[in-house]
Amino acid sequence: MKTMRCALLALTTALALAGHDASGSVPRNEDTPAGLFAVLDYVVAPAEPTSAQSAVALREAGVEQETIKARIVEAWFYRLRADPAVAVAVPGGVAGLEARLRDEAARERLIRGGIARLTPQDRSAYFTLLAKYMGRVARSNCQGMASVQDIAGSISIGSMSDADTAEYFTLLYRVVIRSVLAAPVTLLTPVAYERALQHLDDAVNAALAGDPQSVARLERVTNGGPGATMADICWASAVLMRSTAAMSGPDRDALLLYMLGEDAPARPSAPEPAHAP
Repeated sequence: MKTMRCALLALTTALALAGHDASGSVPRNEDTPAGLFAVLDYVVAPAEPTSAQSAVALREAGVEQETIKARIVEAWFYRLRADPAVAVAVPGGVAGLEARLRDEAARERLIRGGIARLTPQDRSAYFTLLAKYMGRVARSNCQGMASVQDIAGSISIGSMSDADTAEYFTLLYRVVIRSVLAAPVTLLTPVAYERALQHLDDAVNAALAGDPQSVARLERVTNGGPGATMADICWASAVLMRSTAAMSGPDRDALLLYMLGEDAPARPSAPEPAHAP
């Protein structure tokens, strides 16, 4: 099912950038917490942590003051501020890092580069954690959403358990530090990517069990057909996430490396065209 490729890339790119507040593309329900990085308004704001401004920033991120989650967020930021790597590797030190975290485009580059530089185990943990919460949204009717990126943007700190919040910020700390230090990247070969994509095709076909209606529905989504609804996209996203999560470590990591796109040095280049002898 080669037409799955476009849907796969949309899904995995959304997972890579779930911290990016993609939900801005549709009007946000005021009862729904903002995306993951809404907490930055709290931790990098010049206001005192106990101020009304900071309390509002936390609340908008789905976090209440004086809770375990609030302390996890604070500890993450203070740990970054104290890390010698920030002073050495970031122009402007702590102030320079804060500026990059506030700037959406700079933050996106920082996160992309950091995920590409994680160990395969940490990258898998990052994917698994975010896929867990994207899957919850995807299994619903995704009301008010218009794309896979909007599904990713719906993930908030408030939607996570305390344990998952702690794991997320542990991984995010590693993402930031490995990014600013320009840690080595595991390069992905086109052969490894094509093999992983074939195995994903096999896994999805097995999940659909040859059901003609399910096959037609997935093809409608992956072909970008005009008849595809957001409910179809949510269903297809859930199928792809479950299938990707169930893959072997090397195959899953190959897909996660490819998802990082043009900014990641791990993206394989297109194969050279064959030349006639």
